[in-house]
Amino acid sequence: MSKVGDVSKKIGFSMLRKLSFSESKPAPTTSTYPWERAGLAMILVLVVAGLRRPAVWLSAQFWAEDASVFFVQAESMGRMALTVPHAGYHHLLMRLWAGLWVNGGAPIGWMPTLFMLGAVLAWMAVVLVVFAPSSRVRWPWAVVLILAVVSPSNELYFNLTNVQWVTALLWAFWWSAEDPRSKVGLGAQLVGMAIVGLTGVFAMLATPLMAGRALVRRTWSSFAAGLVCGLTAWVQWGVVRASPGDGSSTTSLDLGGAVLVLGKRVWGTLLIPIGSGGAVMSWVGTGLAMLLLVGTIELARREAWSRRLLGWWGFAFLVMGATIFRFQDNLRPLNYLFDGERYFFVPQALVLTGVIQVAAQSRRWVRFGAFCVLGMALAMAITRYRLPALPDNDWPTWAARIERGEEVKAIPITPKGYDFVYPGNEARRASE
Repeated sequence: MSKVGDVSKKIGFSMLRKLSFSESKPAPTTSTYPWERAGLAMILVLVVAGLRRPAVWLSAQFWAEDASVFFVQAESMGRMALTVPHAGYHHLLMRLWAGLWVNGGAPIGWMPTLFMLGAVLAWMAVVLVVFAPSSRVRWPWAVVLILAVVSPSNELYFNLTNVQWVTALLWAFWWSAEDPRSKVGLGAQLVGMAIVGLTGVFAMLATPLMAGRALVRRTWSSFAAGLVCGLTAWVQWGVVRASPGDGSSTTSLDLGGAVLVLGKRVWGTLLIPIGSGGAVMSWVGTGLAMLLLVGTIELARREAWSRRLLGWWGFAFLVMGATIFRFQDNLRPLNYLFDGERYFFVPQALVLTGVIQVAAQSRRWVRFGAFCVLGMALAMAITRYRLPALPDNDWPTWAARIERGEEVKAIPITPKGYDFVYPGNEARRASE
């Protein structure tokens, strides 16, 4: 009986390892960090993304919650703002960065530029992780370039409000990466996970993957990473549950409609010309998604290295599922092209990153198919590369009034139609 039990355990663990979609004991990486290539990639991504709308460099402006939440609350609440949820969850990274400059006494006129710098640094963190040899990402320069052009608007570039969607990609790369080889590396990774986990809801989606990773690898590093991910997810879940309207549905979900919406907004806008029409984009996009998924599963069955792609797919589907859950009562807003594109950035980025990995290291005929997909995505990105200019909201004039501590209403910010109220500051008025 003991022999039978041992065999059963071995079979069970083997199945778990395969279902983890990741190598259980990856070969250790001996390469040094490619700082020069990563630095050049950072410059490239800033230039490529910045040229889509040059005004972000020449006339930085607050974007949505940059002003109405992170700036105003950092000044009025001080350090207490770090613990204040917004929209039903914590935004620690944005709070830390806003508090650093607002409470540090930086000139008000510089605030939009400083907030933009925080978004740039978040992007650079993703680039650094992508280029890390331990991440085992092939053709990282292609990955960071595709991230700069995949989004059809600047909603995700150069603003602090949406950095949670950018840093969400780190969970996918952390999941498939090797364990850190030093205590310093492990400490840095865990600190990064804690901050990212308390910035947005994505730690809740990443917890199953990180837990499965720990069970397969059975190393102290993987268990520590899974614990940090789980703890931050638990904190965020507590806030989500305590928030009004935490997801109770009043109508039944239109599952077919949800599938077509995802087909349109993820794969349709990624690979199909906009002029094709919404119905064509929905149906063809859904068909392409199924084809890519089946192909990825078949590739993972044949080539062990590609199992990480299914892990990325898994995270992408969790993000898409969370989006549908968020809009389950009314899917109509998700049908509008270029509106709310942040909800589809992570799936699109991970799909293309996976296709790049296939193009870099798979068999010849499979690589040909991957290059075809990348060519389609690049062609679509080029057609919508340049973005319309944003209105100049004359921030210096408003900043001068805020510096004097005045109460100011309806201060215009981007995107168009947004504004915020500055309640005034007695200490500023007294210093005048």
